[in-house]
Formats: sequence, structure tokens, C-alpha cells
Amino acid sequence: MDVLAFGSVLSDILVKSNNVKKTKIKGKDYFFMKYGSKIEADRFEVTFGGSAHNIAYGIASLGRRSGLIGCIGDDEFGKSIVKSLELVGVDINGLQYSKKPTGKSVVIIGEDNERTIMIYRGANDYIDQKNISKEYINLFRYFVFTSVTGEDSIKALDKSIRFALQSNLTVVANPSASMIVKRKKDFINFLQKSRIAIMNEEEAKLLTGKKIPKSLEAIRDLGPDTVVVTRGKDGCIAMHGKKIYEQKSFRVKVLDTTGAGDAFTAGFLNSIIRKDSIEYALKYATVCSALNVKSFGAVTNFPSENDIIKVIGGKNV
Repeated sequence: MDVLAFGSVLSDILVKSNNVKKTKIKGKDYFFMKYGSKIEADRFEVTFGGSAHNIAYGIASLGRRSGLIGCIGDDEFGKSIVKSLELVGVDINGLQYSKKPTGKSVVIIGEDNERTIMIYRGANDYIDQKNISKEYINLFRYFVFTSVTGEDSIKALDKSIRFALQSNLTVVANPSASMIVKRKKDFINFLQKSRIAIMNEEEAKLLTGKKIPKSLEAIRDLGPDTVVVTRGKDGCIAMHGKKIYEQKSFRVKVLDTTGAGDAFTAGFLNSIIRKDSIEYALKYATVCSALNVKSFGAVTNFPSENDIIKVIGGKNV
């Protein structure tokens, strides 16, 4: 199999309201809504998400074989997630079950279609290292870890990376800001064992204290051969060895940015696995992410290989 994703699995509650306004305070963007008021929603849906879930789902949607190590509750949310993963072809033999509830997030999408996420981690904090199987990990070629912060899950990730390296998998770091802030020492330890690092501009600055392009070099010096930093509407930038690559964004009508970074990661890995050039992989991943934000939900209408190729206009160049 191709890619094994480790990390968060969530049930996403998405609420879209043009009554959630954007404002700027001291140079930073915030959502605001009237205190103590009742606000009308334009759209309300329950879907599935979490970075590990989204990457595994995306890889499968692009025609490759993926698996998932995560933890969900033995509840209706968890059962629905399993059915969804099985339908798209994700191998779920690495999924664990907990007495804790399945993790959930409330995704608030405002007037500009950007989102703020409130997360309840639930079972995600309780991935059990005792249930991590070297035989299962050995079935894959790439191991991508996403954000976990719970003590149990950190121990399980440490064991999984150890097994992945013993089995010669390529380890890919794909953290969130919360992991960098809450588990920086652990994350740096895992990053030093990774060959590829993918994160957004905010996360790169949190980790290194530096702005682009110096943050790229600082991350590379921690261990990875390839560092990719996504920049939203400004595209992405990458460093492989000492060479820097840049890719502009593809303009689309944005409906929901939830899962945009995960779609980018899935697209990038799909391209790298087939040994495309770095330039092409960045273009492919950027298009994959752009097409994904045209839909409501992290993976509701995940783009196919053909969808992406139609936009690019041809296969690897």
C-alpha cells in the first residue's frame, strides 16, 4: 500500500453564516458576532474530518491505497466515519476504538468563506501504543503524521515512527499549530526523523521564529530533505536541498477552506510517489487544494486525478 496517515479523526459540524463578520484588531483578523444574540445560519451540515482522516481519504480518492491510524469512539459518529472511509477504499485496520467519544469540531464559516475551528479532541488523545502494529506499518511506503497532543497519542506516534523507520518508510511531518505550541519538543524530535515536512506559513513561523524564506532553511536544518510551506492565496514555496521552488495559487471561487491544507498534502504525496518533479508536485498539490475549497466540507467532493489533470492541462512535465 502507499500512504499511512496517523492522527486526528473527527466528526465536523459545519456552520456557514454571512452574519459572522470579519474585523481587524491590532493587525490581526477576527470573526465577530453580537454577544448574546441568535444568529441565522445559511448552511448547516455534519461531515467528517481531522487531518489524518482527510489525507487518507484524499489519497484513496486520487486512486492510491491508503490506511489510517487514529482513535474514534464506539458511537454513532465513529460508525459513520468508518462507513465513509470504507466506501472510498481506505484501509481501516489501523483504527482504534475508545470508550471516549469520537472527536468533534465545530467549523464556523463567515461572510468571506474563511473558517475558524473549535475542536473537541475526545478519543483522538487516546491512541494506544499497545495496539500499534509493525506488521501493519510495514505494508506501506509513506508514513505521514498529523497533529496529536495527548500523552497517549504522542507515545503511540513515537512507536509508529520507530516502526516506520525500521521498515524503510518515508516519514512525512504535517503538524498543526497546536502540536507545535503544546508539544514542540516532541514534534522537533519527530521532525528530525522525517524526510518531508509540510506546513503552513503560520506553523513555520511558530516553529522557527522566522519568516519565509529563512523559515524554510531553519526547518530543513532540523532534518527533512524537502520542506514545503503553503501560503493560502499566495500559493506555496518549497526547499529541496539548497534550491527554492515557488508555485502561484490557482484562483477559484472559495466556498469553504476546511481541509485545504490536507488536500494539498494528499496531492503532493500522490505526485511524489510517482516520482514527479518537485515543480510538478507543487502545481498538482496546489490545484488539488484549490478544487477542494470549491465544496462545502473537508472531503465532501474531493477532486479526482482527472479533475486535477484537466486544470493543469497535461501530465508530468
